Amino acid sequence: MKKILKLIALLIIPVLLFSGCSGAKTPSKAVEEMFKNVKKLDFDKAKKHLLNEDIGIDKDSLKKLGAEGEIIKTILKNIEYKIVSVDSVDAQTSMVHVNVKSINIKQIMSDFVPIVLRHTVDSLSVLGDGKNNDPGKLITDDFNNLMKDKKYSNYERVVDIKVINVNGEWKIDLGESLMNLLYKDVNEMFDELEEELNRIQVKINE
Repeated sequence: MKKILKLIALLIIPVLLFSGCSGAKTPSKAVEEMFKNVKKLDFDKAKKHLLNEDIGIDKDSLKKLGAEGEIIKTILKNIEYKIVSVDSVDAQTSMVHVNVKSINIKQIMSDFVPIVLRHTVDSLSVLGDGKNNDPGKLITDDFNNLMKDKKYSNYERVVDIKVINVNGEWKIDLGESLMNLLYKDVNEMFDELEEELNRIQVKINE
């Protein structure tokens, strides 16, 4: 009887241990799960596949960013990705090479800035009708239309993602924020946007 119980235990315990383990079993699966959940804006699930569980972004921080946060959410929802190859560095480390296509923010801003200027100038040129012609809604609508336009979904690059085996589960060593992974010059990109909008404001006030 004892031998039978011992045999049952030997069979059941590994199954229970395995079923309780929700991590990725391959490097490519870890990367796929991260991107899949990022597209859904489910950062809690996405970060479970990261080595330090810090994806550099969350819903609260996006909310605090206001309009910029909405831009980032639109970018993340529209990511397209395809795993190109997986290279084994050693028994515990792999490099996953991913082709990522996302919204070309620089190209959008290049087309958007003149729109902002045009709406603002138009609003200032309306005289004598007693109306407060606020261009804000027109500007927001035009920007949203640009973000949805598929012709701008052409920012493409291959990113190399380091994945490490931790106790049988593959975890992503992001090494930097998710946005910096997607856009090599993301900080420069948003700095240029702010500078351009400031220049427009100066022109309006002249």
